Amino acid sequence: MAQWNAEITKMRADLEAAQSQGKAELARQLEELKQRRDAAEAELARLGEASGSAWDEMKASFDTAHDALAEGVEKARKQYTHS
Repeated sequence: MAQWNAEITKMRADLEAAQSQGKAELARQLEELKQRRDAAEAELARLGEASGSAWDEMKASFDTAHDALAEGVEKARKQYTHS
């Protein structure tokens, strides 16, 4: 989570420096990443509270949120570096 928070912080700084044409797209991607991060953090918190049979279900839910966040960060990174 700390790594993704750092990525989001860096992207936020880059957004401030971006030209207005690309700024809207970077802002959209940043908002999407924050939403995915928040979802992953929520699933992680729920995972910590799960016990017994709920553990497998919660873990699968967190894995999905984690994968979505990682995919979003990678997509934004690729688009940003190719801009």
